Amino acid sequence: MLLVLLSITALWLLLPFFPAFIELRSRRDAEPLPIADRYEEEMQHAPAQFIAALAMTAGQDNATRPVPLDLANLPRPGDPSAKAPYLLEESGAEPLPAGLLFTKEVLAKTALHTGPNSAFEAIYGENDLHLGEGNTVALWLHGEANVWISAGTHLHGSASALQEMVVEKGCTFERLHAANLLFGVEPALKERPLGPETLIPLALENEAGVPDHRLLICRDLTIPAGHVVEGNLVITESLHLERDARIIGDVKAHRSIVLEEGARVEGHVFSEKDVRLGAETQVTGVVVAERRLTLSRGCRVGALGRASTACGRYVDVAAGVQVHGTVWALERGRVTQ
Repeated sequence: MLLVLLSITALWLLLPFFPAFIELRSRRDAEPLPIADRYEEEMQHAPAQFIAALAMTAGQDNATRPVPLDLANLPRPGDPSAKAPYLLEESGAEPLPAGLLFTKEVLAKTALHTGPNSAFEAIYGENDLHLGEGNTVALWLHGEANVWISAGTHLHGSASALQEMVVEKGCTFERLHAANLLFGVEPALKERPLGPETLIPLALENEAGVPDHRLLICRDLTIPAGHVVEGNLVITESLHLERDARIIGDVKAHRSIVLEEGARVEGHVFSEKDVRLGAETQVTGVVVAERRLTLSRGCRVGALGRASTACGRYVDVAAGVQVHGTVWALERGRVTQ
């Protein structure tokens, strides 16, 4: 009986160490982190709630039904009568006047072009939206077609478009989503050649003792120019891809990741520090930096028909960047000059 009690006690004491024993044997840390494909659903949450609330008030006579927009009689800030959303059914070809303040949501049934230096609580557009320079959106913005964000605009919360969104220089943002996100006033981007036609395979020693489809590298790793590595990589230090280098697989680094001009990762990229994507680089999957994410001129994230996400605590985006999907700044995002 005493032996049984001692055995049970020993097992109880060893129970907290079982996950470590499993990890020691299977080395699951060498597997890149999974990412849930839920970003688009979260971006659409507030606009969807707004439309659902409007549907519930259809045919009712109450204070929350949309009221026709009267530019001559906009409520002042804090006016308790300003409870209902504004309904804009015809805006005309000219932009709205400058310096307007909208204390409730705006529902635009037709294309909307706002004047400069205006402020909005939220905007829902059933057609194209064009925000003038220096606008501010406090909560969210959504366009069922295309959205153009002019220079110096500040977007708080989420901004989304079902088709294309252009965000000019000097804008700040938190969360952006569109099938095609373009930053800066740039002509249509052309597909960049993938570098040398023949890349040199680079063999890496597997330091994890795990199957060949994933590699653990316990040091800084540099992929030389014109070389290619196939397989998922976990690097305990930093990763540096030189010009036109390529990785075919997912990458996870405990320190910073840098892609030089023309480098390409055909997979996901994760860093516990910073990620810098140089000019004309491309990542086909998700890019996550726990600190700063820098997207340089002409770089691409994702692909048409394959939505992706670029996420960092601080996100700096240069003109000419193209993202298919979402750009998410946890603290601050900006389009650099």
